[in-house]
Amino acid sequence: ALQRFDSACTRDGGSTWGVSLCGPVVLVHAPSRLAVANRPDPTTTFVERSGVYVGNLPDGIGVANTSVEWGGTRWAMALLPLPEDPYDQVELLAHESFHRIQNQLDLSAPDAINAHLAEREGRTWLRLELRALADALRQSSGLSALRDALLFRSYRHALFQGAPQREADLERQEGLAAYTGARLAMTSAEHGAERAARFLEEFEARDNFGRSFAYATGPAIGLLLDRHAEGWRATDRRHQALTDHLAGGHRSRNRLSLAGGGARASRAIRSGRDLTGRRPARASQVGAARWIQRSSDRWSGPHIAWQLQQELQSKHPGSHG
Repeated sequence: ALQRFDSACTRDGGSTWGVSLCGPVVLVHAPSRLAVANRPDPTTTFVERSGVYVGNLPDGIGVANTSVEWGGTRWAMALLPLPEDPYDQVELLAHESFHRIQNQLDLSAPDAINAHLAEREGRTWLRLELRALADALRQSSGLSALRDALLFRSYRHALFQGAPQREADLERQEGLAAYTGARLAMTSAEHGAERAARFLEEFEARDNFGRSFAYATGPAIGLLLDRHAEGWRATDRRHQALTDHLAGGHRSRNRLSLAGGGARASRAIRSGRDLTGRRPARASQVGAARWIQRSSDRWSGPHIAWQLQQELQSKHPGSHG
């Protein structure tokens, strides 16, 4: 696994973030604290065996899938046993190696809890977004599905105060790490976007997304950004929310104007103004709600469709039909 990751990060050559992901990695068996490192340990007590270094992790160092400070050096850490799938191995080690350099890249953010995603409305609109993102990954362009995903996200944000910033923080902190893992693993194991799409479908079955949603949306949006917004990882653009890169704020091969889609619809519903923002218009609210309903009908099964119809009708009578 360590050799496989070394090959993947060497092949990447720092192209993802401008800094090599290759570096100190330690694998730890938590119950025994037996550790395997890819280089000599800071205390030089580990024994070299077949190109790796084996010993016991000192007491006082926390054990988790994470990055840790050890002997004045930042290490990526992963728990043993590792996944059996080579793709999953590279994905995990690249994910934690991103965390190792995250502060250096100035890409750290609060580890935000998104409690609104534990509520029914939050879960429902996120699940619709995940379905649309999965479809966008499977298509050669996927712009229509991606616009729907942004529409569902924008409407969800309109329902919960503070949601845009909380979600953006977690996508920056964990979503970028998850994207980095997926990007290197896809290259290493020669998997296409179908693997990421299947992960979104499996992820949807979870009950609570408050701390975990970015592990799904981060890779999906990052891979779609690679397709539609070349240069989004440039230093001067990294601090934007992931979806802001799709809003036409910089040159890209296919501009996606979020201002012309979900954001205007959700603002119309929230403020009572028409889609141009010039005058109050109840009819415009209903029209925007109908737009959201038509898009959601495309992605929802019968049970979710019924929930959405009830929700939109309760907020905007006359919106269905």
